[in-house]
Amino acid sequence: MILLTGCATVPDYRLPDARQQKEFFAWPLNGEIISYFGQKSYGTGNKGIDIKASAGVSVLASKGGRVIYCSDNLKGHGHTIIIDHKDGFSTIYSRGSKNLVKAGDVVSQNQVIALAGSTGRGSGTYLHFEIRKEGKPQNPIYYLP
Repeated sequence: MILLTGCATVPDYRLPDARQQKEFFAWPLNGEIISYFGQKSYGTGNKGIDIKASAGVSVLASKGGRVIYCSDNLKGHGHTIIIDHKDGFSTIYSRGSKNLVKAGDVVSQNQVIALAGSTGRGSGTYLHFEIRKEGKPQNPIYYLP
């Protein structure tokens, strides 16, 4: 608890268990974040982050696991890959120019899984990246080093 002079006691604010998870996730590519978690775009809140990238740059698996979904044309997202990490977490990578894995593949952390591109809605070249826990979108910033 934090005690503020002249104020009521306020519970100490703590981030979810995410801080303990930082060592398990890696950045899928280096780049500037151009849209943050929850930021409104196309009428809805961003369920991940968008990272600016040059076309053709390698997209890396943020954590090892099994590819459970791979599509060249997911509506609004273009080339998309979903990796299940078998611990309640999954990661989503969208807007690539080329997927380099297929459903069923087992990938390791930092393995190249796609090339950045500009498929799907939106303008410019960037990677849309999500981390989900038990299917619920999480703010990736809490999980990345």
